[in-house]
Amino acid sequence: MTVMHISGCAYLYQKADVTNVEELNKRLPENLKDQRLLGVCLHKDFGGYFSARTVVLTNTQIDEKYRRKIEPARLLKWEEDIIELLVEMNTNWAEGKWRDFGEPTVKYSKEAKRYFDAAPKDRHKIIEEIRSKSCAE
Repeated sequence: MTVMHISGCAYLYQKADVTNVEELNKRLPENLKDQRLLGVCLHKDFGGYFSARTVVLTNTQIDEKYRRKIEPARLLKWEEDIIELLVEMNTNWAEGKWRDFGEPTVKYSKEAKRYFDAAPKDRHKIIEEIRSKSCAE
């Protein structure tokens, strides 16, 4: 997630973005109050992400005059929305509602959601179903 934030692809919302921690704690279960919380990256088109699966690091040196800092877009302007996002991610992550914060224009397909909801040991079956369905068409 840090890579997505630094690259300017997505803004990483985290507990540090909340000034009213008391309000945040009211909405969290006891075991999460005053604990570190999972953050969520929001991309302007694709919505919420909690991990970036691939990172490519190069040993490229960029001349200072060509460098520019890319600030990721802050899609959530109100602290209440940030609190709601963090609560959803940390208490109901499996439901996936946190993916739709920031009004994404592209959403996961039903097949993708079914894949994410499946236990890792069962995901290969879903991939095979999707593959056989697409080959039949």
